[in-house]
Order: sequence, then C-alpha cells, then structure tokens
Amino acid sequence: MSMKLTLPQQDIYYEQLVYPNSPIYNIGAKIEIKGNIIFEVLNDAYKQLINQHDAYRSYVLHENDSIEIQTNEDFNGELAYVDFSLKSNAEAYANSFMQEKMKTPFSLTEDTQLHYFVLIKVNETSHYLFSMYHHIITDGWGTSLMFQRLVKNYNELLESKEVTTSYLYTYKDFVLDDTQYEESESYEKDKMYWTEKFKQLPEELLVPKKNRKIIPKSDRQTLTIKRETYDLLTQLGKQNGGSTFHVILAILFLYFGRKHQNDEFAIGLPVLNRGKSIFKKTVGLFMGVSPLKIAVNLEQDFGELIKAIRSQLRLDYRHQRFPLGKIIKELKLYTEKNRLFDITLSYEKQNYADHFLNTKTKVIPLSHQAERVALALYIREFDNTEDVLLDFDYNLTYFDEKEIKNVVTHIENLINEIIKAPVKSLHSYSYLTEKEEQTL
Repeated sequence: MSMKLTLPQQDIYYEQLVYPNSPIYNIGAKIEIKGNIIFEVLNDAYKQLINQHDAYRSYVLHENDSIEIQTNEDFNGELAYVDFSLKSNAEAYANSFMQEKMKTPFSLTEDTQLHYFVLIKVNETSHYLFSMYHHIITDGWGTSLMFQRLVKNYNELLESKEVTTSYLYTYKDFVLDDTQYEESESYEKDKMYWTEKFKQLPEELLVPKKNRKIIPKSDRQTLTIKRETYDLLTQLGKQNGGSTFHVILAILFLYFGRKHQNDEFAIGLPVLNRGKSIFKKTVGLFMGVSPLKIAVNLEQDFGELIKAIRSQLRLDYRHQRFPLGKIIKELKLYTEKNRLFDITLSYEKQNYADHFLNTKTKVIPLSHQAERVALALYIREFDNTEDVLLDFDYNLTYFDEKEIKNVVTHIENLINEIIKAPVKSLHSYSYLTEKEEQTL
C-alpha cells in the first residue's frame, strides 16, 4: 500500500535531500537492561511490534517522478544480535558500537526499512537494546509508545505465551486527515497568521564563528537538574499560571536576550500536532516545529515574562499545524532559515518508566552528532521520581566545548538565582560565576 507524504513528512524529506549523507534525522536511544532478558522472547515481541504499527513497515517509494510512502503488509525481519561479552572492555565496545550506528544515515532513495533494532550483550545480566529510526516514520511521542508496547509484548509473551493486546491505530488515518487539512480554510488562516507574525524578521541571535559546513557536526553537554530543584521550578510555574516548560523557556529568553543584547528573537518549539485523541495513541510522524517569538522587557519581573510566554503560546498553538517548511517557503527564507530561530527547545515528558519482566530497564537518548541549528536543547523527564536532564546539543560551527560549558554553567546559575528570588526585575539577575564577576 502506498500513501502520499504528509505535511510533516514533506518537511523531513526535503531537508534530508539537502544533507543526503548526513544523519540529521536519525533519532534513537540505548535501552539499558539489567537482569535476565531472553533473546528469543524479545525477538518475537519485536517482530509482533513492527507488525502492529504500519509506520514502522514503511519506506520511501520513488516511482515515475512521484514520491510516496510504501507500507509493507507483513514484516518478517529478525532482531539483530551482537555479543561483546567475551571482550575485556565490553561496555566500551557496546557504547562505541551504538554511537557509530547512531551516526550512520538511512537512505531515503532505496527501498529499505527505516528503523534498526539490535540487542547487545555485555554480560549475562547486562544488555543494551539499541533502537534507531528515521524521523520520517516517527517522532519522540511515537518512540515512547513503541517502547511501552515492546515491553508489554515481551511481558505478555513471558506470562501468557502470546501477545494479548492489539493496537487498532494506523498512520494512514492521519494521512487522510492531513490531506483534508491542507485543503481547508484552517490551512489558509494558519498561513496568514505565520506570514504576518514574521513579516518583520528578528535579527540573527547567534553568529557562526566560521563558515557553516555542508555537513553539520555537533556534540552534547548535559545539565542534571535535581528533582527537588525541578519541583521548585514547577511550583514557580504554577504560581504564575504556567508550567515548568514555560519557566525554562523564560530562563532561556532571559539568558540569551541579556547575553546577546537582543530584546526580541524566536526559539523553535517541536509541537505534538496530535489534535485528535486517537492520534495520541498512533505511532508515526505528527510533530512539527513552531517558532515562538518573544520581546524581552528587562524592566519586567520574571513572573511577567512567564505570563507573556504562556499568552503567546496560547495564540501560536491555535495555528501550530501549519508546517515550518511552508512558513519558510512563504517568507522566502531558503538560505536564511536561522533568521526564524537558531535555538530549539524540546520538552520530552514521556513515559519510559516501564521494565521488561525480571529486569531494571532504563532509556538513554543518543545524539546523531549532526545538529543543524546552533543549539538544540532537550528537557528529558522520563520518570516523575528521578532527576531531569537538560541536554545541550551544540553545533560546532557556533560553539566549542569551553564555550558551551560556560553556557551550561550560566543556565544553572540562573536557575538557582531565580529559585532564590523569583520576582526580581529581569535586568537584576546575574548568571556569571564568581570568577567571571571578579574578572569584570
């Protein structure tokens, strides 16, 4: 069965063509499994998982100058298996193997599957399940659904010798819904909203230190936010009618606005784009990116900035379905996409708290190390009892390791300053270290 590319898939497909040999749209994770995992049962659970979800049996079909998504009726593949347990440094071999795989691009020009799963043995009671996907078949919400359902398949097979749960949600339902949207009055209203909003483009926020490379390269720094600190940020959000996400957005607008002396700029926000309840249960690519433009008034207090962000997001979310690629086309920003935004923030509050039976299971996201924007940030809140990670994936054209470590330290300092005094005017907060203040 073949289907037209949805609007979100078109954005992914055409940008991938610009970087044909780069893993810019690889997404995936290593799943740490401590305990007794049975390969034969996991293999059966994996095969049934792929057959339960049409998006994962899909590939890009090029035929007679047309581009479509082709979906195979049945999946007969096997779960890959790699054994490093006989090596003295098996853990290092496993992690190196997974990172190299993560940097290996999928091909959209060949009739090949666009996901890869492999079980990696470190020792008898320690394994990794590495899973990687091309973004054109799924998004972060979809991968969390897949993880939950793989665990459920495995546990049902162990307990009942068969998978008893079925999933009746197919991506082809969204394909029809997406076509109706593109032909609707809502589509035209959304187009008008975004073109009007960005008629005046903000100044470029982050300037590259060297010429932008044809193939982007990036690295990662991580800030661990203690659960008690994160809960205080959540409480601050509630006091101002918002959420933790609004608070962290406010911190970023305050920091980058102050540091770069820019009082109006945008941050790109991945949005769920699953307006119907059935789509929240469907695996596939729904996500889009919405640019949030905020004017930072340094005479405001921090609570007022949170409220301004919350109000603007309410307006933007009414029009979030309009794809970023179409905004770029309407504004004719083909070579100046970074004028819209060069920082993104993804809030990944997803359920990765499940465990394969007789194991302790933990999901650890990986980077493809080919980030296009200057800085991509990810809030990783996978379990409401654990600390929260804030990943900084930084483009090496804009930052070196020392510079990004300064950014991470400044953000951490600002978080602590705001928790101590959440109602000060924005210009009075300091994010500098003691050493930097002494130097000044």
